[in-house]
Amino acid sequence: MSYLMSVVIGLVTPETDDCTQWGELEFYWLNHFALFVLTIAYIGNGSVSCYPSKHSQCSTLVYNAYWWLFSCILFYLFYFGPVTVMAIYTGLNLNFMLHPPHDHFLLKGENFRLVAAASLGSLYTVSRLVCLKAEKAIVGRNNVTKVATKQQ
Repeated sequence: MSYLMSVVIGLVTPETDDCTQWGELEFYWLNHFALFVLTIAYIGNGSVSCYPSKHSQCSTLVYNAYWWLFSCILFYLFYFGPVTVMAIYTGLNLNFMLHPPHDHFLLKGENFRLVAAASLGSLYTVSRLVCLKAEKAIVGRNNVTKVATKQQ
């Protein structure tokens, strides 16, 4: 759920000029569309929740701050670790780890990765807020979610 706004940006402002291999453009669109639809579907059917279980002592703010931090750490470790190494090894600009997108309004200069990291952290916050509102609108807060609600 934290990465939802990244997917939305990928759908709204696609950077597909370098998709030249067979099926690469189709895979880009299929992947981003599936990530968007599955996130909304999982929120809608109660498989995931932005709210802590009713048995939890955790507040909604702390619960979402935990998952926000976890999402940021996981993303940064994965993209600044294996993805960057793979991009350097293959010479492919996987998720713009080697150089920023062409003519981007925000990601420019030699520190574009730091700007991207800060921007993504902000986007993950927006994603959590959007998912909180969507879950409340779609499912309703009084509905018990399927996640972490086992009876003891």
